[in-house]
Amino acid sequence: MLVDAITRLGEAIRLLHLVGMRETNTQTSAEEKYLGAVAELNAHRQVIATVRSLQSVGAPLPLEDFESVYLSLLSDIYADVDEALQQADDQPAWFLLNPTAAAGCRPALLANLASLIAAISAQLPDSRAARLRGAPPTGKTACAITALLSADVAAWVRS
Repeated sequence: MLVDAITRLGEAIRLLHLVGMRETNTQTSAEEKYLGAVAELNAHRQVIATVRSLQSVGAPLPLEDFESVYLSLLSDIYADVDEALQQADDQPAWFLLNPTAAAGCRPALLANLASLIAAISAQLPDSRAARLRGAPPTGKTACAITALLSADVAAWVRS
């Protein structure tokens, strides 16, 4: 269950990174921006669904605190977070209230995801968990840890 959660959260991190990279491209078309908004909302849905599934099995993690902070950050982006998270996949973009806020909140969301993955990995008895335990994310190290986690998740999926 925990390894599956790391995989799903790693995929959400990857989607958020891709959206962020696309936003820096000044040549991005309106359609690409729409697809980015869809991908970003789907990543957030995946994160919340994963956290709630971990809560339902009673995983020994700070899940309520994580969810509270994550949803608070999402409230800066979406007009109605609960409704946005519940809508069908083909109707997400009009819930994006503020694309500028989305770009501004993305680093904090990624740092929170990296912290959660590190907490989950601490429950795993392998070398990947040992590497992450020694490097808790801060604002300055979030990108490096996210890159490490993404590489580990990608390597695990390939194997």
